[in-house]
Amino acid sequence: MRGELSAYSRGLKASVRVLANTAALSEHLPRLLAGFLAANPTIDLDLEDRESPAIAAAVAAGDADIGIASQAALADGLESHPFRPDRLVLITPAGHRLARRRQVGFVELLGLDFVGLRAAPRSTATWRCRRPGWPRHEAARAGEQSDAVCVMAAAGVGIGIVPEATARRQRRGLPLGIVRIAEPWADRQLMLCVRDSRRLSRPAKKLFDALRS
Repeated sequence: MRGELSAYSRGLKASVRVLANTAALSEHLPRLLAGFLAANPTIDLDLEDRESPAIAAAVAAGDADIGIASQAALADGLESHPFRPDRLVLITPAGHRLARRRQVGFVELLGLDFVGLRAAPRSTATWRCRRPGWPRHEAARAGEQSDAVCVMAAAGVGIGIVPEATARRQRRGLPLGIVRIAEPWADRQLMLCVRDSRRLSRPAKKLFDALRS
């Protein structure tokens, strides 16, 4: 501990605070950050998982150097750049009647059994399984624990809605069908956001440039 503090005080090490939502943290950042940290051993990352609106607010307030959040949650005045597409897709058991469809409209799903996790107070999770006619806004929130949703869907409990990157990763080991959702709200975009990239510290700017590229 004393050696670490000494390194920081002498400017030999620096810390960058990054907030990212679950989709970015689980699907995109591990490989990118592993390479960056290996190439930059004097930079430490303080990385935290938060919901997109909280990320935007923290970056705007100066409580984080860099944020990765859903485009829809970004506040005016933040500098933002596209990071990765974050499309939502329908997942079904492999033998489901919808599994061979190229795309579906949400109205076609009303009356079917959904499986998903709903956020609850104190970061606990409440299962919502086999609920015919789930409203659109509830279904779209099912990606918070996307891996669990994929496992339940593959087992035949119901259909689900998760980020496409998660669905394709999970399909390598699970019997899942993946179907495009023909709705504007399904076409999401993850954004890299900062207050002002010109005012970032040198280590934060180095990470920012790496994530942009």
